[in-house]
Order: sequence, then structure tokens, then C-alpha cells
Amino acid sequence: MIAGMIVRSLAGRDKGLLHIVLAVDKAYALIADGKLRKIESPKRKKLKHMAPVGDFCIESVVITNRELRKIIATIKCEIEEDGPCQKKM
Repeated sequence: MIAGMIVRSLAGRDKGLLHIVLAVDKAYALIADGKLRKIESPKRKKLKHMAPVGDFCIESVVITNRELRKIIATIKCEIEEDGPCQKKM
């Protein structure tokens, strides 16, 4: 795992949710999603409890929680098989 990867949580109360890896240590990563886990207080999670989602990776440095939420929403729409994503009005 590298910083900027999009991952899905495999265990814990956030199981099934998408997150972005902010930093990686030996066996742990700091992850955030911009909603439940903000950049200011990322979650420390074991690498074995996460799985990469496709080949998605963020190359630029994400600065705000709003940008995190937008990226995760876009990727979530792309991986869903039900059809195109529609924004709520």
C-alpha cells in the first residue's frame, strides 16, 4: 500500500466503507474519508484489514475533507454495477 490509494475496509465498524490512505507505516496505515474520519484525525488501521479498490490512486496531495468526499463519491459511482451515478438534488 502507498499513500493516495483508495481502499475498502475489511474489518471493524467501518467495514465495507471506502477510504484514502494518507500515510503508511510498517503494518499500519492512516486513513480518512472526509466524513466520519477527517484529515485532522485519521484512523490508524492495520494493512491486513484493508483491500485496494481497483487501480485507483490519487496523485495530487488532497488538502480538504470536501475533496476527499468528492473523490470517494466519484470512485464509488464508478465501481457500482447498478448503473450511472445520479446526484441528489
